[in-house]
Amino acid sequence: MEFDPKYFWIDRLKADPVWGKIRLKRLDKGHYTNPNIDLSHELIDIVNFNVFVRIEEDRLPLFLDTLMLTAKSVYIYYPERRIIAVLDPDYLRSSYRGLIIEKYFRG
Repeated sequence: MEFDPKYFWIDRLKADPVWGKIRLKRLDKGHYTNPNIDLSHELIDIVNFNVFVRIEEDRLPLFLDTLMLTAKSVYIYYPERRIIAVLDPDYLRSSYRGLIIEKYFRG
């Protein structure tokens, strides 16, 4: 398989001693998705909204780009503390700078 620089962050995630065993989930469609982003990988599950907002130990919700507005909108009725993954895009190179895993609380 050829190396795709768009997915270098997946290799770094799999090698991480803390987060290496998790999977990611992203929304299948709707207001919170960007149809211009084609992001598919065996570690990223495409799920519906009800599954996306569910807190799971082995899967983190994956947000692309505009985190704060999107996360606040998605979790408006779900105030629980949770851990989320944010993919930081690099628009100049049409790739990603990295994956950020952080705690989120709507508060």
